[in-house]
Amino acid sequence: MIFLAILLLLTIGFGIWTFLLEKPHPGTDCLKSGWVWNPNCKYFEEKFYDSSLADPSDLQLYLVKFSRVSGAGSPVCLPMWYRFRYVNVKTGGYSKFSKWTSSPVRAGGKDLPCLGKCNPNLVPEGGKTCYFNQPAIGLPNLQYDPLDRQPGNTFIYATIHRYVGKPGETKPPESPEDEIIGFLMPTKTLPGIKYAWNDVVFNPCNDNPPGCGRCQGC
Repeated sequence: MIFLAILLLLTIGFGIWTFLLEKPHPGTDCLKSGWVWNPNCKYFEEKFYDSSLADPSDLQLYLVKFSRVSGAGSPVCLPMWYRFRYVNVKTGGYSKFSKWTSSPVRAGGKDLPCLGKCNPNLVPEGGKTCYFNQPAIGLPNLQYDPLDRQPGNTFIYATIHRYVGKPGETKPPESPEDEIIGFLMPTKTLPGIKYAWNDVVFNPCNDNPPGCGRCQGC
């Protein structure tokens, strides 16, 4: 009986100790990883230029899928261009930029920046995309696979930068105010595309700025 009582007290004590432990909070656990995550754990901080990283300036991102997703917000009616650069996830060192997408991505748009001819099952064009709010950006290959461990026990990711233009804008400015919207990851669901990312979190039209009322060509 004494043994059972002691066991019961230990069990209760362990339960109380567990209850009082600091609970993990969504979006903050990544900050304990030793990687240079930004505060909301959505991408990596870019801290300094690292000339030892490969140069992706001859590579280019493509629109690899375009769709409407429930809960992802308004149609993306403003012109958006994408490019990427490599980032060392432990140091924050970054490479030069890739090329911009060859043309803007936007709902209702024609001449979308596909790899070759747009596959109508994945990237329809014109009025068929009037309500679309989720572009997927990708490319066939990278100089670093984000899942391959690099010297120094680190990994090299490709962070995606996006420039959102004004209605009628035809190309990004020379010094654009772009933003990081994610990073490329391996995919096996898109023909001919090895790395991709869904641009679904930072919808530029959710606050209804000028140009987001009715999509061009719709």
